[in-house]
Amino acid sequence: MQTRKIQELVLERPVSRFYVEDIAHFKSHVVKVNAARIEKSALQPFIEVSSKELTDYLKDEKNSGILKMMYDGRKAEFEKPEEVKAYHILFKGSDEKTKARIELLAKTLNTKNFKTIASKQTEDPSGKNKDGALGWFAPGKMVPEFDKVAFSLKPGSISKPFKTSFGYHIVYVEDKKTAQKTSFDKAKVQLAEEAIRRKKSAALDELMKKVSTEIKTAFEKSNINMAKQIADKYKLNFFKDDEINAFDAKLGNHSINDQRLKTLFSSKNKVIEFTDSSFAWVFDVKNTVQKAKDDKLAKSELNGQANQISRLFRNEFIKNITQTASIDCMADFQKVSYCNN
Repeated sequence: MQTRKIQELVLERPVSRFYVEDIAHFKSHVVKVNAARIEKSALQPFIEVSSKELTDYLKDEKNSGILKMMYDGRKAEFEKPEEVKAYHILFKGSDEKTKARIELLAKTLNTKNFKTIASKQTEDPSGKNKDGALGWFAPGKMVPEFDKVAFSLKPGSISKPFKTSFGYHIVYVEDKKTAQKTSFDKAKVQLAEEAIRRKKSAALDELMKKVSTEIKTAFEKSNINMAKQIADKYKLNFFKDDEINAFDAKLGNHSINDQRLKTLFSSKNKVIEFTDSSFAWVFDVKNTVQKAKDDKLAKSELNGQANQISRLFRNEFIKNITQTASIDCMADFQKVSYCNN
């Protein structure tokens, strides 16, 4: 009851327009970059493990328990169920008229036209205009009646119409993956290599430094394709012709801290490297710009930001006040009193 009263008090309190305009200004101030983020953990698979190291590790009986724990903790990785890649057409309804409609449609279907017709005809919103695609799925993801039909079909097959609680369906199975189970005996070599690599912190540090230097050198030579090839080789995040704005301070899903952001905007160096204990950034700074103002877009964005910030402030206020305050009586700005009885 108390929380509801507080919510009513702050529900429609506006945020300063000047504050929101400042945010819009910072968002329009951007630095354009190419960049690579080098995660130390992503480099572990590239650390070499010798045959002797592997043999010695597997001989040591105390390591057997460690490997078994690793295996048991990653069962989903080593026991993959059967999967199908399927498309479907759904007609909602369980009456005879619906059944007759889908049976008539079924006579026109083949593997070449199924996706086109499914896009237009299916009554499943998630598949409409999307080929009726269901993607890859394992048993148990769909209702039992659907699973029974989908997993009984061979790749390249189209089912006859069938009924579930959702209506009448036709399924086209395009591809199938058989179930795969890797035993502990087969998996333990891979797991042992991983365990050995984790202990090679010095080698990992050296590899991170090496990769960082290679990408930095490529950027210095303005060879963006070479930098990307290096990043791809080590399966690293690479950002080409991207930008970071001064408010969000993010590149992809990664936040850039204030000090690094300041350096990116102010440094005269074209190529900048930041190193942390678990990752490194290498930036190729192209330029910093203040985007031109689009009044129509700015107004729309301004309203959106104002609403978002209002919600943020309101939620934070409600959270703090309900946690820290004991309220016997409150009055809102319209002089309506809320008092505990």
